[in-house]
Amino acid sequence: MEQLKYFLIEKFHQAITNEAQKDEEFHSKGLPSVTGLCFECLRRAYYTITYPDVIIDPEGAIRTWIGRKLHETSILGGMMEVELMYPKDNGVVGRVDEYKDGLIIDKKSTRHIPREPYEHHITQLEYYRLLCERNNLPVKMGALIYINVDTAEIAVFPVRFLRPLDEVERELMQKYEIVMKALKTGILPPRKMRTWEPEGNKLVCSYCPYYGICLREDFEDERYIQRLKLELERKKV
Repeated sequence: MEQLKYFLIEKFHQAITNEAQKDEEFHSKGLPSVTGLCFECLRRAYYTITYPDVIIDPEGAIRTWIGRKLHETSILGGMMEVELMYPKDNGVVGRVDEYKDGLIIDKKSTRHIPREPYEHHITQLEYYRLLCERNNLPVKMGALIYINVDTAEIAVFPVRFLRPLDEVERELMQKYEIVMKALKTGILPPRKMRTWEPEGNKLVCSYCPYYGICLREDFEDERYIQRLKLELERKKV
């Protein structure tokens, strides 16, 4: 009985790991994605490309699997997980959860439903709208659906697109250029630490899978600079 128990546990974790490769294959295009660029800190977009295989703890892997199953459930009965790129040849990539009749939906599995949508989630929908419009899929409205995986609570936030499309495009392309330059030079974009909510104290960084890598690389860079300074001082002597 014990052998069967551990055999099935092992097989379960192997199965959810294999399914996670769907997202890894999508992000392995070597190009910045909407999910990375919607954050104010662009290091996440950089690391998504340079460190595609992130180590996740078992509980995190299970939560990711639950989130993937929620994303695979159709609500509108329209187009599901629409993969888009803009500019078409070598641009930003994005995967829209659902699209139908000018409405785009993005689903968020969470353990805490906010009182109002997070700013970067609205930005993400704006970027998806841009990709849709530039790929001949007109968009009128958007909606964010938060699903609490602990309590089964659901919250829906309709989103009206107030910013002009040209403004959104300029912003996205600026971020895209910054990340592409970082990929060519190896010089990281500046880190921008902030909290989820203005009055809160929980850092967005704390939920980033690249948090440890980000801080460690800064430390390595500082040690490298110190070594260069020492070598220059020795040469002067």
